[in-house]
Amino acid sequence: MLVAINELNIPVFFAFDNNYVIPAAVAFHSLLANVNVSYKYHFIVLHEDISEENRDLLAQVVSLFSNASVEFRDMGESFKNEWENIKGKGHYTKECLYKLVPMLEFPQYDKIIWSDVDVVFKDDISDVFFMLSEENYIAGVRVCGKLDKYYENMNMPAEIKSILKNGIGAGILVYNLKKMREDNIYDDIMIALQGMSSIVVQPEQDILNIVLKDKIDYIPLRYCFCTYMYNLFKDRHKMKLKVKGNLFNYLFKGYRKNLGFDTIYSEKELLEAFESPAIIHYATSTKPWNTLFTKRKSDWLYCLLKTPFWKRYIFRY
Repeated sequence: MLVAINELNIPVFFAFDNNYVIPAAVAFHSLLANVNVSYKYHFIVLHEDISEENRDLLAQVVSLFSNASVEFRDMGESFKNEWENIKGKGHYTKECLYKLVPMLEFPQYDKIIWSDVDVVFKDDISDVFFMLSEENYIAGVRVCGKLDKYYENMNMPAEIKSILKNGIGAGILVYNLKKMREDNIYDDIMIALQGMSSIVVQPEQDILNIVLKDKIDYIPLRYCFCTYMYNLFKDRHKMKLKVKGNLFNYLFKGYRKNLGFDTIYSEKELLEAFESPAIIHYATSTKPWNTLFTKRKSDWLYCLLKTPFWKRYIFRY
């Protein structure tokens, strides 16, 4: 049955801990400042330790928008044992594993958007809610061909590497929870998590790609543009994932000369993502709140100043 636009609520999930409250406020405000106001947005925050004070301040951010609401779900010690067994934690936190449970924990939803909070939204994202087909489980932004060498260097079976090279990033995801429940996908996800905890590098992203590999839709690259791509496309032949440095290449758009050589994305798709991103994702450990200079930091600071957290960030209290 078709749902009238003004009757449609879009659930948007997030998961983070108390250390990510300031970036979460930026993500919340920037998302709501750019959305299609014909829709209503309900934020669901999964967490273990966000203080009452911080929950109240985040609710203040959301309350500035009449078409939005927020709720917090304390997940307790969920995934504690699984997280301890994962070898490649990198800069991730345990909360990333909450992306594996919405089909089980939230039976009231048939479809949801999931977003990280180390992001800034620059455009409306409501369109992505409709980019997932009924027969597939999940939709996300496909990794670019330039990252092939990154996956080749991983210490894991060739079959898994091939899956991940054709997989999606986890910065923005759309879930078909109804289909996942019908096919009991949660059980498969947990089996994979327990069996592959020693080899996964990007914990929840790798598990989702491995289990859901045949039921994935791709959404345009501009919906999750990672800041490391400025350096990734600095050189035609080499692969560099650094975020710091290369100020000249970033400011003077030196990356443009190398955008026509990716095996996945066209030059037009890449240029659109670089210069008109809907979502900027600070995907590495280099974040705008922990580094003096980060590419696209001004976008993040601009949104921060519109939240109640700007004094805490500037004066470090």
